[in-house]
Amino acid sequence: MAMGRRSQQGFLIELAIVGALAGGVWIEKNTSMSGLFVIVPSLAVLVPLFFWNYMRPYGRRHKWQPRSNGWQQPQKRAMPAWQIYGFAGLLVVAAFCIVFFWPTNAPSQETHNASANRFSCAVKSITDGDTLRCVDGNRIRLHAVAAREKDESCSPGHPCPSASGAAATAKLTELAAGQTLQCEQVGTSYNRITAVCWNEANTEINCAMVQSGTTVVWPKFNEQRRICS
Repeated sequence: MAMGRRSQQGFLIELAIVGALAGGVWIEKNTSMSGLFVIVPSLAVLVPLFFWNYMRPYGRRHKWQPRSNGWQQPQKRAMPAWQIYGFAGLLVVAAFCIVFFWPTNAPSQETHNASANRFSCAVKSITDGDTLRCVDGNRIRLHAVAAREKDESCSPGHPCPSASGAAATAKLTELAAGQTLQCEQVGTSYNRITAVCWNEANTEINCAMVQSGTTVVWPKFNEQRRICS
């Protein structure tokens, strides 16, 4: 059955309301503004409109109709195919918007744990290419980063970069000396805190050290918490 002009207008109105609903959900999820002032009125209009346009005319028997040879028995009218598909499609779009885009205030476990392990380190001194000391006495070992020792040796079983220990120490000094770092603790190692740290320019120091070529990634520890991510 062809769609009449009034039916077309009604369908376009419903489609516009679903679009407004999607926009309200997007505003609620992606901006600091509240999208409820769009979502609530859209739902309040959309649900009754669905039932009024689609269900009311076809869910009951119509009046007896006169015929030349008597009265015609009332029959239920079948809902046109375009209305069935339109009704189902609009409901799917509305459900998709609500299920996949509705914001949640529950933080992920990963975010919660990362926040709990954050701390600041006012750098007092640089020990070598992968270790530094904070003013409060804590020693920070850069997580998943391997540098040569001060005597230019590499410990057995440890990754060994081609760059010298002096070059790594100079690079870490450039990135961190005299700054207050924001760090995320990953673990501990020989009375040191292993951590991923960011300097005041918001540069991830662990990643910058590896990218500079003065240190290398320690794969075993990088699997626990990846750097440069």
